[in-house]
Amino acid sequence: MKIWQSETEVCHGQWVRFICNLGIGDIALVKTAQQLFVNKVRLEQDPVAFRCLELWYQNRLRASTEDKVFNVTFYANLPFALNHV
Repeated sequence: MKIWQSETEVCHGQWVRFICNLGIGDIALVKTAQQLFVNKVRLEQDPVAFRCLELWYQNRLRASTEDKVFNVTFYANLPFALNHV
């Protein structure tokens, strides 16, 4: 997940070279996003946000290994997957 700077995007962290370095206010968005990766979370900028994401990821990973279920529908329908030659 990456938030690019625009008139409509909100960054609760800090804009650096037109990309949001996520902050604590962005955690709710990250938790509901379907992307597998998060771009630009800096420990030195917002240690609380970093730790919250770390704990959330650990819990998510633990839950996924117990359920052994991973829904690939979102990823299979992305343009680069649909248009793969």
